[in-house]
Amino acid sequence: MVFVSSLNSCTTKRPDVYTEEYCKSVLVTGGVGFVGSHVVETLLKEGRKVVVYDIFNSETTNSAEKSENATTLHDTAKEFADIGADLSIVHGDIRDQDKIIKTIKDHGITGAIHVGGMVDDRRSVTHPSEYIDVNIRGTAMLLDALGKCGVKMVVQASTRSVYGQRSDNKMKLDETSDRRPINPYGASKVGADAMAHCYCHLHKMNVSLVRIFATYGPRGRPDMIPRILIENIVNDKPIKKFGKGDATRTWIYISDIVSAFLSALKNPQGGYAEFNTGAPNSTTLNDMIKYAEEVTGKKAIIDHVDVPPGDAHTVGHPSYGRIKEVLGWVPEVDVKEGMRLTYEDYMRRSR
Repeated sequence: MVFVSSLNSCTTKRPDVYTEEYCKSVLVTGGVGFVGSHVVETLLKEGRKVVVYDIFNSETTNSAEKSENATTLHDTAKEFADIGADLSIVHGDIRDQDKIIKTIKDHGITGAIHVGGMVDDRRSVTHPSEYIDVNIRGTAMLLDALGKCGVKMVVQASTRSVYGQRSDNKMKLDETSDRRPINPYGASKVGADAMAHCYCHLHKMNVSLVRIFATYGPRGRPDMIPRILIENIVNDKPIKKFGKGDATRTWIYISDIVSAFLSALKNPQGGYAEFNTGAPNSTTLNDMIKYAEEVTGKKAIIDHVDVPPGDAHTVGHPSYGRIKEVLGWVPEVDVKEGMRLTYEDYMRRSR
């Protein structure tokens, strides 16, 4: 059954050139989480004014680790203050529209990157109402607030999970591919994508979706396999191997994902646009274990377990032709190099 097919574009007048105006004061939801903190860090290094809006929950990355990320961001803001970097952090829920509106007005927000939300696909199977409420209603409240306040540039995170499972890993997934989510998280993100199109139309905003496939790197989510592999192998702890280990994912290093978000922010498309990210090759769990063993120089201790419900096994392969053509984006860090960089960062932080 097909839940949602590709969304049609709403259109406004497309700007002829990149508009610096949108980057004067950037709101980043989920800005102390994994992807969000790297987006914020890069914006600060460009000398931007950034306002983080985050609830500091512990759904994946725990609150203490998010507080450490916040400290890192404050340090970065101080380091690059001479070129204009400025950071404010607001503790808030995206469902609290009054607080969002106050934040937008208080800080003169000109553009937004929305990466906040609930993201654990396995947990969503047992707690579906949270994902539906935060990801759909929360996104609607945020986008409506931005539109009402006159913010005209929004980049919103989407996810591979909207596509669900496919019969063949070689099946190409582009922005027109059917949405067939197999867990409440994926379904809630289909809804969030639709809200982006809705509020683009209602408020005549530029709204670009950047669809994240499996992402890893320094400060990575503790529930994601690259971090689990490196930390557990280094510390002689067993690794859960789901099924035969032949499930695939298209892994993208964090710096490449950040580049996609900032390219979208700096290049408004005159309305609604969707961009898949991607990589030339997908990687099996078995291959990821092998790469982790190579960079750590140790063998993994394997604990064989069944595949949990809600996990997509055969997921197809993303096509990133549109983002390459329109924004000039291509992934630069392959999986072997990314795992080495992730390992080196972990060892540096563990000293």
